[in-house]
Amino acid sequence: MKALLADRFNLTVRTETKEADVYVLPVANGGHKLTRDPEGRGGVRYLGDAIESIGGPISFLAFSLTQMLRRPVLDETGLDGRFKYRLEFRPEDDAERALALAGEPVAADDPRPSIFTAIKSQLGLELQSRKGPVTTVVIERIERPTEN
Repeated sequence: MKALLADRFNLTVRTETKEADVYVLPVANGGHKLTRDPEGRGGVRYLGDAIESIGGPISFLAFSLTQMLRRPVLDETGLDGRFKYRLEFRPEDDAERALALAGEPVAADDPRPSIFTAIKSQLGLELQSRKGPVTTVVIERIERPTEN
């Protein structure tokens, strides 16, 4: 695909790594609460108010959280293998997420926990905000496509 894009559009790209806001996902004090599932299909589903795994690796959870939180989530659990779990939480907007991360109470009619509380209480993992390396793709050159 790279060769086709380079040939057809004279596309030139490079990658660079920058320090940016990320979440890291370590195991919480007390250990994880995940159930190993070596026979699982290897899938993870994001359901809006839940993330469900049947034999998915932790990298799939990190990817789902990245999509949901709109910030890279780096897996620092050190856990290998496949796991089965269902993580249920209250969907939050950006303002609620910032308050929850700062440890401030969030006024909500929904009794379900925030994603930050749910990850710790249900999975034994944590989401921590910090600066970390983020790889981005930089387009250096692109042109209109050539004639066929």
